Amino acid sequence: RNNKLEIMHVDKIGGADDALFNVDYLQFAQSGVHIHDCLYYYFSNPKSYSHIQKVEKIDMFPLQYEQFKLRIAKYEKDESYNVALAYRIYIQSFGAFIIGTTSGLTKKDSKAALQKYMNQQYLKDILPLVSYKKFTWLFKPFFKGIKKGRLGFCLKYIRLATWYRGRKAK
Repeated sequence: RNNKLEIMHVDKIGGADDALFNVDYLQFAQSGVHIHDCLYYYFSNPKSYSHIQKVEKIDMFPLQYEQFKLRIAKYEKDESYNVALAYRIYIQSFGAFIIGTTSGLTKKDSKAALQKYMNQQYLKDILPLVSYKKFTWLFKPFFKGIKKGRLGFCLKYIRLATWYRGRKAK
C-alpha cells in the first residue's frame, strides 16, 4: 500500500501484467517464505488467454519489454536482470508464433505478422544474450530457428506442434 503498487491492465500492454506486478512486489517485500505447494497452475485449454489472443497483441510485446526495462533501471538491477529479460522475450517468441498461427489469419497474413514480429529491434537486441542450447531437445529446434531468423522453419514447427496438441486433446 505504501509503495502504490498497481497491476497494469492486460489490455494496456497485451500481457505480462502479473509478471510486472511481481517484479514490483518483490522489490519491496521485506521477508518471504518457501512453501512446497504450487500456487499457480497454467492449464492450456481452448479458452485460455494464449488461445484467444488476436494477432494484434503481438504488436504490444515491445510495450511489455519497455516496462521490464523501466523496472530494471528504476530498481538499479544488475546485468543478470537484463539476461533474464532477454530469455523472457526469447521464450515469448513461442507464444507469438502460437498466437500468429492460431488467431484465424490466412497463412499469408500469419506469415506477414510473424515476419514483422521477427524484424522488431527489441527482439534482435536480445538474441546475442540468449542460447537455444539451454532448452530441451523438444524446443531447441524452434529457438534455434528464432535465433537464426528462420521464419519458415519456425512456422512449420509451430503448426506441427499445434496440430499435435489438437490431435492429442481428442
